[in-house]
Amino acid sequence: MFDYQYPAKRLIQEFKFNRRPELARCFAKKIKKKLVCNRSLPEIIIPVPLHKIRQQERGYNQSLELAKNLAKQLDLIVDGSLCKRTKNTGPQSALSAEMRKNNVKGAFKLLKNYPLNHIAIVDDVVTTGSTVNEVASLFIKAGCRRVEVWAIART
Repeated sequence: MFDYQYPAKRLIQEFKFNRRPELARCFAKKIKKKLVCNRSLPEIIIPVPLHKIRQQERGYNQSLELAKNLAKQLDLIVDGSLCKRTKNTGPQSALSAEMRKNNVKGAFKLLKNYPLNHIAIVDDVVTTGSTVNEVASLFIKAGCRRVEVWAIART
């Protein structure tokens, strides 16, 4: 949706770190406008999972909040129970591209495995793509043929 710079950067930080889940609805509206133009929508939306410790610190998973709002606006299904973050990785923001990739290697696992052909993975910010690639690879190995990534911003 946006480049990760002011003013979007400030709003994303508020959403992510300052307990402002209501911003998810606004971000979802903007994303929806870009998505509905002549494209097939996925069967299901998968939010990038947070580790339970990180989720307790934040009070919610911002990717799940965004995914729920997108699902409601696009009349889709969101399922935050298919994939779990099993490794409590440190924040990606201070790491190099190579370190980011290693940081999330093996950090996720599928909890349920049923056939999906087309999914959208939802995250707040994509920088190197290491996190969403790690999640996507699990679904591709399980037989998913099309994986999209929907994010608020890219750095």
